[in-house]
Amino acid sequence: MKKILFALALFAHLISQPAFADPPYRYSQENSLVELAERAIPTVVFVAIEQNWFDHLYAQNEDSYYQTFPYLYEIFRPIYESFWPPSYGHGSGFFIDSDGHIVTNHHVVGSASKVYVSVIGGKKRVYEASVVGKDFRTDLAVIKLNMEKEESFPYVEFGDSSRVQVGEQVVAIGNPVTFRLEHTLTQGVVSGLNRNRFSPLEIEGYIQTDCAIHGGNSGGPLFNLYGEVIGVNSCGIAGASGLNFAIPSNTTARIAHQLIENGEVSNGFLGIRVEPNTEKVFNYFLFDSPGVKIAGVIRNSPASHAGLKKGDLIHAVDALPIQSEENIRNYFYPLKPETVVNLTIERDGELREITVTLTEDDYAITKYFWRYIQGYGLVL
Repeated sequence: MKKILFALALFAHLISQPAFADPPYRYSQENSLVELAERAIPTVVFVAIEQNWFDHLYAQNEDSYYQTFPYLYEIFRPIYESFWPPSYGHGSGFFIDSDGHIVTNHHVVGSASKVYVSVIGGKKRVYEASVVGKDFRTDLAVIKLNMEKEESFPYVEFGDSSRVQVGEQVVAIGNPVTFRLEHTLTQGVVSGLNRNRFSPLEIEGYIQTDCAIHGGNSGGPLFNLYGEVIGVNSCGIAGASGLNFAIPSNTTARIAHQLIENGEVSNGFLGIRVEPNTEKVFNYFLFDSPGVKIAGVIRNSPASHAGLKKGDLIHAVDALPIQSEENIRNYFYPLKPETVVNLTIERDGELREITVTLTEDDYAITKYFWRYIQGYGLVL
């Protein structure tokens, strides 16, 4: 009898517990990488390019006299190619929709005269592809397969890179054909976030990983164990094993959408110059406080009309916490003109909400003038 009462009491306790929503699908612990590989590898492609500098500099230039006098093209091309023959490059990419759009790196296809893509799934197929759009500052590009008939392809889902944590397990898939290998999966962890070590003209804030990445992996996806893409493998440090960097997926998704829609990235303009809210120690270590400080507001800009002031501390943009210049730069860069953003700022010790509508970026000269006259700073 006691056993029956105990069982009933245990059952009542269990059904009285609150019901929680199922977490996002995570592959089973025992076969996680096997399952992930089966689903993810077919979404990854090998990208090969031909670089013909004669075509790139002359024949494809609308203002070139080779366009006006086409016969000159056929006369001079063999002479040119005898001294500067075509060169070839390679990298990786991955499908972002079923229609054949592929994300890769700008440095993979940026100077390509022709692009070829090898797709696995069933038997291997090779397609010629066109460059839909490319963006130097984020090192991202979108290409699309040239198909004779309509086809459907497996594609990835983007994860939220703002939720990535140091120590999280990740998987890189790509084509290190420098070693005559393709569709290779390597595992590692997230080693760091918001890494910045490249040109100040580029959009940064990379995810650092220790996944094994080599020549040919550029443009390939970085997966979490949910099977979501959280980054695009872009580069590593030469001679340093395990120091590799990926472009965050949130930046990638917004840039890819603009490239598919417009063929280029258009930037909305806010009208502020910001600086990190930091104290420098030994000119090396940075002890960051949350937010970035507004170092100045451009007259008659959206920021000035919205009431932003020099000295305001930006804590969040559209509820996304801002920890550094890189956070706010990466967020604002792909936003289009007429985008409405909500800023959480701190002024005189009080938090305030301010709404700003971005405009066309017609202030390029003003921005660079400001930077050189008032000192280096990020202008949005």
